[in-house]
Amino acid sequence: MAERSARRVATDGSEAILRVRIGPPQTRGEDRACAVEPDNGFGPASRPETQSVDARQAMMPAMGVVRAMPQAQLRQGRRLRWPCENAPCQPNNPFPSAQ
Repeated sequence: MAERSARRVATDGSEAILRVRIGPPQTRGEDRACAVEPDNGFGPASRPETQSVDARQAMMPAMGVVRAMPQAQLRQGRRLRWPCENAPCQPNNPFPSAQ
């Protein structure tokens, strides 16, 4: 449903592309759930899932999980850049709206 990539620059200068996806809301009984799928070292190895009474409310905590991932990278001394340029990513807004 939504995906974001960032270029991670480690303290030793090595780089990697990190990706995180939020899956589409799925039905879980009477509720809806969204999977958060980090890969390439962006987040935990597990796939956290956020659940709520409707699709929108399931998306909101999923976005919170995604916001925490870049902040954890920065706390470890790494820098995050957009994949195609050298501009820094905004860790508090990983899915900015179109300008």
